Amino acid sequence: MHQLSSVERARRRLLSLVITFTIEMMVAFVISRYTATLRTYPLLMSFMPVISAISGNVGLQSSSIMTRALAVGLVSTKDSSRAIGRDLASALVLGLALGLLTGIVAGMWQNWLVFGLVVGIAQFLSILTAALTGSAAPLIGKWLHFDPATFAGPMETAIQDVVGNSFFLILASVLLDYFATT
Repeated sequence: MHQLSSVERARRRLLSLVITFTIEMMVAFVISRYTATLRTYPLLMSFMPVISAISGNVGLQSSSIMTRALAVGLVSTKDSSRAIGRDLASALVLGLALGLLTGIVAGMWQNWLVFGLVVGIAQFLSILTAALTGSAAPLIGKWLHFDPATFAGPMETAIQDVVGNSFFLILASVLLDYFATT
């Protein structure tokens, strides 16, 4: 890729970014479906970029680890389930730690335990999703004959954003509304 012209480099990267754009439009749709929840609990909007950034970075780490493992021959597309499983085990630990941290901060900020629980659970689930997509995306890219390095990051980020925001807003609308009325 380093020897290619700027136009050719851009061309090879464009498809995964257009796919990412399309997937991210689903995020816009999901968020638009929960405007009433966001109006009722506006602090939720403050935690959306936190959840997305932390989860996205976990996913990018997973993607980088798997891309490197593919490049140096430590993993192939045929024996990848063990590597994905190991990454998910790490993500479980990261998700628990960071979900707890994010949930405590959110609960203290809002002075409402349920709010912290919603944010913490959403962070945990989003991290697991990000690690799964981050570790699987390079393998899928290689299988589809795309460069795993240019395919994985955009795919991981987009999928994690859709799933993470969906988890977050569904949890918020159900749990916060339920506990606000009891």
